[in-house]
Amino acid sequence: MNTKWRCSLPFRKNSILYAFNNQSLSKYYRGFHFNSIFSYTNNTQLKKLAKKLKDSSSPIPPPESSPYYTPNPIEPFEIKSKFNAVPDHIEKPPYFENMKNKYHLQLSILETEEELERMKNSCKLARKVLNFAETLIEPGITTEEIDSKVFDFIISHNAYPSPLRYGAFPKSICTSVNEVFVHGIPDQRPLQLGDVISVDVTVYLNGYHGDTCKTFIVGGREAAKREEHVELVEIAQEAMYRGISVCGPNVPMYEIGCAIDDYLKSTGKNIKSSGDFVGHGVGKYFHSLPQVCFTKNKAGREETGIDNMIPGMVFTIEPLICGESTKHKTWKDKWTIISAHRYLSAQFEHTVLITPNGFEVLTKDE
Repeated sequence: MNTKWRCSLPFRKNSILYAFNNQSLSKYYRGFHFNSIFSYTNNTQLKKLAKKLKDSSSPIPPPESSPYYTPNPIEPFEIKSKFNAVPDHIEKPPYFENMKNKYHLQLSILETEEELERMKNSCKLARKVLNFAETLIEPGITTEEIDSKVFDFIISHNAYPSPLRYGAFPKSICTSVNEVFVHGIPDQRPLQLGDVISVDVTVYLNGYHGDTCKTFIVGGREAAKREEHVELVEIAQEAMYRGISVCGPNVPMYEIGCAIDDYLKSTGKNIKSSGDFVGHGVGKYFHSLPQVCFTKNKAGREETGIDNMIPGMVFTIEPLICGESTKHKTWKDKWTIISAHRYLSAQFEHTVLITPNGFEVLTKDE
């Protein structure tokens, strides 16, 4: 489950990286939180530049001929039930009662064999749950029905669905359909043949969170509305693996984003990785350090929480891959984030452990 690139890490308060939420001012020409600079820095020239960019930016409607454009927009649908009752015997995360979405500023590092075993078990279950969710995806079923069945499946394995009640999120999984980028709330909209849906699963088992995500085409690739939709999904999966492939001890954190960006450019397609959503540390906490950027960058400790990867670190690699544009907006529910221009996106996610000799994908399919 992605988090937004945070502007609130307690590091260099006058740096551009702190004031904004990416590594270059050019990002902000795409319209992401121009006003945030006024809260985070006293640099007069930086303020003037931000105001100039904000005043001069004017979104240009995309051509409907784009292969990634969705002619039938996703609209908010009814949600029949919220906050499923969790049985007393299920171990619950700390945010269960207060429903806060606290981002923990500690690195997620496994230090003992017991911690490693618990983390692996949680990640294995997360993958098992995702595979179960895949069996439910078909035309006519609602994402709320999928969520309900997944909730029961998780509870039957004596685990807790991590998204539930996190920041008052009302459901157990995220289901992001077509132009919904991330954090889609399951509702009563029936899935249609050819829809592109990302299912994001996180489970809390024995005190540890395991996190994974996969994008599907309803009805399979042969049901895709355009061949480019299949291509987008395949490129998104490969982008994730390119990011994973560079991981290892002493490797700079920024190499992940650089590998993803280089791969996307090599495809020759107008497909981009969003710099506005990041991977995160995961384990005892749902979201913690490091922050993992998925675009080309040179971010270091001040922005990610650590310069180089070290053995025992656990974090997610989950690039959001978008057709044409990464610009987005948020629905009134404060969770659902959609493409500003109704373009498709796809996302795959694994939880990765850094080992003394490289890396291990903890949420891989067995």
